[in-house]
Amino acid sequence: MKTIHPTALFRLSVLGPLASRQHLKRGELQSMISELAQQRYDIPNSRQVYVSESTIESWYYRWRKGGIDALAPKSRMDKG
Repeated sequence: MKTIHPTALFRLSVLGPLASRQHLKRGELQSMISELAQQRYDIPNSRQVYVSESTIESWYYRWRKGGIDALAPKSRMDKG
């Protein structure tokens, strides 16, 4: 069984209301993203409690294109 990165699971949990929908009406995506950005989250390894609209939108499109694996954090090129 393949292990899913905990960060990817958290990001998918934020996207839950969007990920569970097959079709969205015009304007509904932005409206739902705005609502999700106003909620407080227990973000793993972070002191922040909010996620910005632009971040949620980028997670949504990454998930649509590559599934849950696309939500895992990428390695930094400047690390080390």
